[in-house]
Amino acid sequence: MWGYLESSGTWVPLDIDFSRYATLPLMGLALPLMLKDDLVQYKSALSRPVDLEDIRAICELEGTSNDY
Repeated sequence: MWGYLESSGTWVPLDIDFSRYATLPLMGLALPLMLKDDLVQYKSALSRPVDLEDIRAICELEGTSNDY
């Protein structure tokens, strides 16, 4: 998978293991969700303003530091 870095205008390879996920039951469906640590790593690689805000929110909810 590739991700676009707006800051440099380049595409970079992202090492995402889609076999790692959690399943959330919702309205009779089993929804696959990216694991939190994988999501934070993905968003850290892209580092768009929206991704950095998401990381801050995730860390705040978890009560952890923003060391990604």
